[in-house]
Amino acid sequence: MKILVTSHTGIGGIARTTKQMREQILSNHKNDELVVINENREDKSEFRRRYRNTSVYSVPTPKGLHNFTSFTKFKRHYKPVVDKMAEIIKAESPDIILIIGTFYFPWFLLSAARKAKAPFIIRYGGIIEMEETKKIWLRMGRDFVNPKYSYVFPSTHSKETVEGIHQVKLPHSWVIHNGLPDEFFIKKKKITKKGKFKIGYVGRHYGVKNPEFCLALADKLRLSNNSEIEMVSNYTGTCSKDGKKASRAVKRFLKAGIKLTPSMSTNKLAKFYQSKDLIISPSHFETYGYVPLEAIATGTPALINKTLGIREVFTKLGLDEYIVDFKDVDNIVEKIDYIRQKQVIINGDVSRKLKKNYSFSSTMLQFFDTFKQVLNKSN
Repeated sequence: MKILVTSHTGIGGIARTTKQMREQILSNHKNDELVVINENREDKSEFRRRYRNTSVYSVPTPKGLHNFTSFTKFKRHYKPVVDKMAEIIKAESPDIILIIGTFYFPWFLLSAARKAKAPFIIRYGGIIEMEETKKIWLRMGRDFVNPKYSYVFPSTHSKETVEGIHQVKLPHSWVIHNGLPDEFFIKKKKITKKGKFKIGYVGRHYGVKNPEFCLALADKLRLSNNSEIEMVSNYTGTCSKDGKKASRAVKRFLKAGIKLTPSMSTNKLAKFYQSKDLIISPSHFETYGYVPLEAIATGTPALINKTLGIREVFTKLGLDEYIVDFKDVDNIVEKIDYIRQKQVIINGDVSRKLKKNYSFSSTMLQFFDTFKQVLNKSN
């Protein structure tokens, strides 16, 4: 089987899904091939490279994306990008295309797949209507919704949200929870340490991720002075204590006594989780939410907002007590006090269940089974 996917240079969920698919093919599906159309956000170079049974087409991030207000003009302007992707599809002749995500770059591939009349599955990541407000992006979101299309959703929550927004049923859908890489299954046992209670937050500086909650929490915890908050994010500007080179957002967090740390590799992130006493995920909405699952895999408890798709996995793991309403800051403080006093650690049984059911290899097998079902349906 030859699979074509979208990806990008980065460490987000889209890039991670492509990476795990590559690893799965190399280890368990050596007769299969992978073609990656990669959005190059870094050096902006354009190239095609071959790595064993994987071909990578590097496509620079198109310029001026956010300058458009008319979707018609947007489509006309970026028709060459769609045509280029259609040419790649015709040249590679993939058996199936996995469109990961629902923003502009996946939309280019969706348009190209339709033009080339190639079978495809839409793998919902974020939901545009829950994360964006510009009319052009909301209009783009409608193109991803069609009862005739095939879908993979990371949670039932995300599937029902899309169906509710567009008042439609999507009968050709599968729910496959996101998997975790082995780096998060740390063999070294987690040990609680004395000193300040360490709270961690991991997420982009983006409204839907609700980083502002950390300010409200820091304010509540200031009087007791026995906790500290560290945020791993993509803040622009130098995260220096004097704040002279920092952006306005950075200055606000620094002033509140919150430590800011830039994004990091998977290995370092796993160590970050294990070094904390608690991870918080206050996002207003997530189709899934990798962060809390990664945290509990390392043994660190995580409080998640009830608006996250990952709550389905927490329920399956018997962790309902960690699903909370982040609108009530006082309630979160009470939860934190309980976890601190009891020195709560997620036991090894939970991590073992995660590794068995939600490791990359397990979830990727589900993807390959879904590909076969979609192809059998279309033949």
